[in-house]
Amino acid sequence: MSDFILRTMTSADIDAVSEIERNVYQIDPWSKEQFASEFVGVPETRFYIIAEKEGRTIGYGGLFAPSPGVEADVQTVTVVVEMQGKGIGRALLERLIEEASRRACPAVLLEVRVGNESAIHLYESFGFVEIARRLNYYGSNLHALVMRKSMSIDQAIK
Repeated sequence: MSDFILRTMTSADIDAVSEIERNVYQIDPWSKEQFASEFVGVPETRFYIIAEKEGRTIGYGGLFAPSPGVEADVQTVTVVVEMQGKGIGRALLERLIEEASRRACPAVLLEVRVGNESAIHLYESFGFVEIARRLNYYGSNLHALVMRKSMSIDQAIK
């Protein structure tokens, strides 16, 4: 039994997720304005959730899914440092994949920093495979892997 809940993110959560973003990502964290701009597309093209424990936001995830039949893109999966490795990222990603399936997306894409082995392992456990690399994506000598997961009608989530 998990000791956290997942719920839909609202604009009232922007301060909390912005603080987590700054703490987790030392290089180029999203600003409050970037998070707010994502809410313009909710629910038509965006889907955002948070993980919460005892009223405290401990993680969040976001999905861009422009329309049925078009690939979705995981925008973010982030968990506070002290709660990483406890299944929260897995639960967030699972819910994002479920939403992509519900929206009839044929595949889900994401970018992850080269060297972020725990995240790469998580994504691979869901069937994501590397399809490309983006040099200097996160800054000088900070490269990204582009990963893709094909979806099917009888989508099985691990």
